[in-house]
Amino acid sequence: MIVPTAVGSDRLMKQILQQPQTVKPFQCETCGASYSMQKNLSSHKRKECGREANLQCPLCPMKTKRKGNLKRHMLFVHTKL
Repeated sequence: MIVPTAVGSDRLMKQILQQPQTVKPFQCETCGASYSMQKNLSSHKRKECGREANLQCPLCPMKTKRKGNLKRHMLFVHTKL
């Protein structure tokens, strides 16, 4: 049995699973990440690829490279709605 870690996380997972699979022809030659648009691959190369995750959740071991991902994590995992 899978138990959601926070209220709302099951809703997020349902949204993710319902999204149509898109073709991602733009692939990073360094790490293999794929993107549907060239501009997203360019952003990945500038902001993410080859960098350590330097933003740490203050409440759990989760780390990320982007502030928005940390905010979303805090909202869905550590906030009671």
